[in-house]
Amino acid sequence: MTKEEPPQCLNCGFNLTVKHLITECTKPVMNNLKPLSLADRRIEANLAVLHKLIDGRVDAPFLLSLINFKVPTHFTRSNSSFVVPFHSTNYGKNNPIHRMMRICNEHLGFS
Repeated sequence: MTKEEPPQCLNCGFNLTVKHLITECTKPVMNNLKPLSLADRRIEANLAVLHKLIDGRVDAPFLLSLINFKVPTHFTRSNSSFVVPFHSTNYGKNNPIHRMMRICNEHLGFS
């Protein structure tokens, strides 16, 4: 019987093992895939839910009534679309509807 050489990793040339793939050779794969960070995915999810609520693709009139639209009485340089109430605690600040409105105000491409 002849012993065959173990297969080589295409990214770095080391011997291909499961341990190598999980612990040592993740950077080339991640650089090719370019996944979003968890924080970016949360922001995108919040923007998507609020956009669907406003467009009417989600039928939730109670949630839509909780959204405070900012209706300017005169022209200002402020470009925020929503009025977000002040919260003195993190618990109130992270209320889902208020968090979505705050993220939309911070994200300039939404208005």
